Amino acid sequence: MGSAIRRSRRHAEEHAAHWAQPQSGTLTFVALGDSTAVGVGVDDPRQGYVGIIARRLARATGESVRTVNLAVSGARAQDVLDSQV
Repeated sequence: MGSAIRRSRRHAEEHAAHWAQPQSGTLTFVALGDSTAVGVGVDDPRQGYVGIIARRLARATGESVRTVNLAVSGARAQDVLDSQV
């Protein structure tokens, strides 16, 4: 197995664990999707698009944001409909 595949799998597991941690906030942002939403491809899941949107939402509203990331690496559209919605 190549190093890029191992890194992607490790990111998927580590990033899913990050998003599973309880958070608090006055606003709740729910993310659905696949590995992109989990943050695979970035070293820190907060640097993926879900983390970026959460920070921008907080900045735009002046409110704290609780992020609930239900994304699953490898999910397809039907998977999102079946298990995330």
